[in-house]
Amino acid sequence: MRLRIRNLTSTGECTSETWLALATPKIQERILRYEQDEIRFTLLAIVKKPLTILQSQLSTNMKLAGLIERRLDSLGVNWKSTLSEASINPEVQTDVTDLDQAMVTDIESELDVARLVDRRAKLIQEQDTLRFKMREEQEKLETYTTYATRKQHDYSPFIRKMLGFLVDKHSLQQYLE
Repeated sequence: MRLRIRNLTSTGECTSETWLALATPKIQERILRYEQDEIRFTLLAIVKKPLTILQSQLSTNMKLAGLIERRLDSLGVNWKSTLSEASINPEVQTDVTDLDQAMVTDIESELDVARLVDRRAKLIQEQDTLRFKMREEQEKLETYTTYATRKQHDYSPFIRKMLGFLVDKHSLQQYLE
């Protein structure tokens, strides 16, 4: 993907790898235009949404847990008999294409069943934490959406009606004083 950033270079072309090097001098130049004690700057960070990051982390975690479970199954031990009902993972992911290959190799070469079971238990516990954080983030988004909707709402008809009501009741004068 190519981006065109105006006035950054003579060519104006940049890639996802070079854009920061191209933009940094221009941003610094703009900041230096103002006096040293100027504090009115706006910085905008372009980042992934926290919910998207948490969903990605959960997906990776579930894939690792699934990989560990497959490894335990391949070792031919009855490891599931030691699990409590709460620690059984119903959402096993089998696609490991986007996982770090060093982690995949580490799990696939592990022979210690106890270590694999312990690692799996930690991953399941992390999944609970990630799900909790995702719920919190969804609640924040709902709160922000409600706030933004209220902020954009036009309350002037309500205010006119309320002032008219106060005038009709002859109560407006006492509030003005």
